[in-house]
Amino acid sequence: MIFIWLLVGTFMVSVPFYIFYNPYDLWPSIIAGGIGAGVYLLALAVKVIRSERSSKLKMIVATSTLVILALNYIGWSSMNDMSTYQRSTLAKIRTVIAEGIFIGDDVNTRAMPVFVQYHKTMGKKKGIVTIFKNIHGSKMKGDMFLSEDSQNDASKRYVHFYGDTMVVLTSIDTIARGLKSEFANANGSSGRVQTTTTITAKGVTYERNN
Repeated sequence: MIFIWLLVGTFMVSVPFYIFYNPYDLWPSIIAGGIGAGVYLLALAVKVIRSERSSKLKMIVATSTLVILALNYIGWSSMNDMSTYQRSTLAKIRTVIAEGIFIGDDVNTRAMPVFVQYHKTMGKKKGIVTIFKNIHGSKMKGDMFLSEDSQNDASKRYVHFYGDTMVVLTSIDTIARGLKSEFANANGSSGRVQTTTTITAKGVTYERNN
């Protein structure tokens, strides 16, 4: 009989756990397994209470079962809330980091050297696009910047040329969430962080699109 109860307990916990298993979010499977364990514990307590004659022992079993279930619920609920908060905080941190990287790369590393070089040129000036290609052309393939760390860099960097007078850099983070979930990103995704940096003879402008 003990073996059967152990087998039933294992079944009640493991089956719901694996039915709701998600490698990216374990909480649904943990909650399902916990519900199974709670049902099993209640069934076990009822069996013990029915088989015992002592009213005092019945009261102890019933009270202990309720206390254990209540404490488990409070503990799991608190951990779930903390996990949700941490995920939300990490997502916000990821967004801030993504925008900071785009500002550093697009504005400081790519745009400003072109703008400075343009105004340093004496006499007949080369166009903004020509200077940009001279400085950064080897790092590009078509209309995109090649990533120096393609395995860890989740961003997409696009370059658009307008005549010889304007360069527009559009950067998208394929992981970090932007301000609007319905925003259509330039790479076909939606809701991700996207920024635009524009270089002209008048200066460098930066805008966060989402």
